[in-house]
Amino acid sequence: MWFAYKGSSRQDIPRSEHKYLHLKNVHVTGFKATKGQLQLLLHVVENAPAIETVTV
Repeated sequence: MWFAYKGSSRQDIPRSEHKYLHLKNVHVTGFKATKGQLQLLLHVVENAPAIETVTV
């Protein structure tokens, strides 16, 4: 999954070695698709190998 928006590049998002191994479900409320929210959602999805559902 990748979100692109004007003025940003993939290198702007910090990498993390932390994995959310037991995270299966994510429910996000109040989502406005700001840069920070997109980065957080992307980070969680990329680092949660057991993820089953993401509800926005």
